[in-house]
Amino acid sequence: MNGETTNASPPRRTRRVRNGHEPVKRYILETFRPGDHVPGEAELSKRLKVSYYAAARALNELNSQGLLVREQGRGSFLSGGQGPARKEETPATVERGVQRVAFVAGDLDHDGMSLTLLASLNRQFRNTPYRLAVRATGLNNAVELTELQHLPDDGFAGAIALVEETEENLAQLRALSRRGFPLVLMDHARDDDDHGAQVAIDHQAAMQMVVRRLAELGHRRIAFLSHTERSAQVFQALKRMERGYQAGLAAAGLPFRPEYLRRIPAVYPDRAPTREELAFMTYPPMHQLLCLAEPPTAVVTLNPHFAVGAMQAALNAGLKLPHDLSFAGLGGAMPRQEQRGFPAVLAGASINVDDLGREAAKMLNQLLAGQPPEHLQLLVQPHWLDGDSVAPPPADQ
Repeated sequence: MNGETTNASPPRRTRRVRNGHEPVKRYILETFRPGDHVPGEAELSKRLKVSYYAAARALNELNSQGLLVREQGRGSFLSGGQGPARKEETPATVERGVQRVAFVAGDLDHDGMSLTLLASLNRQFRNTPYRLAVRATGLNNAVELTELQHLPDDGFAGAIALVEETEENLAQLRALSRRGFPLVLMDHARDDDDHGAQVAIDHQAAMQMVVRRLAELGHRRIAFLSHTERSAQVFQALKRMERGYQAGLAAAGLPFRPEYLRRIPAVYPDRAPTREELAFMTYPPMHQLLCLAEPPTAVVTLNPHFAVGAMQAALNAGLKLPHDLSFAGLGGAMPRQEQRGFPAVLAGASINVDDLGREAAKMLNQLLAGQPPEHLQLLVQPHWLDGDSVAPPPADQ
């Protein structure tokens, strides 16, 4: 995740980025608002110090994903508007008869999830009287709160929120829901329903699936690297994961060993840690696990970025992955590493992000039409993702 320093207004600054089209896409989505004119290929390549090809590919992909509108003779505009709004239009409209709904996203590059969600949500709203407008906050808690507070005043008809569960955000989500503002909270499954409709991954089922698969491979010593969040109200997903971990152990006939559950303390009180910081955070607890009299033969981690530091600790201890030690979690592609020995894919529970986007859009459309959804909380079930990070335990274990 990308950490940002606290700022009272959304970040709209120019940044130097590396060559490649994905950073250019992120720059466009994080810098411009729906309806803003987006510079052309030549200007982007000059401004961001990237090749003309990278800028052109970024614009083409955003256009094909429905995130960018190109008008002959006028240029390109971020979706949610057909160019700058006409004076006679209200802030809620992007063309006659079309209203805006907001996608408040904490991190537009959250393991690639938010960009995929953007494309999915745009497809779902394409043939409706609504257009999606992005409100990117860079995981800046103050910006997230400001965006949530101003949703009705900015003329939005409804919103889908993928934000941090800080106490301030939750209070504002509660207030919006109670005043009848159509709202869907994504990727967080809370035990209450007064924050609006909710669509999330079934984290408990995901971790239970991971432990079951590791046990089927023959592992009997399975550890879990969890995390301690900044607020007592932010734990919900992590608590569900831990319940799934323990339920998976019980289903496999394995005892729960407290020394195998490591909760990494939160050390960044006002922001989410960056991906590099996440990797560093998991190194010490993994080293401690390896020093146990009976170290684990498999380790469950939250996601690929969380696994990097733990894998580095294992490699530095002379272990070969996954022959000596398996890793699994919320599966996905591992960040590219210079050192050899890292798996390419973290095996584990995965979900189709399109399913999340489709269900969230369906819920919001029902709320906008004045029809309460059939379920105020929907948990999307995971499927297993194969990867080269798991193998049977060593024969002598």
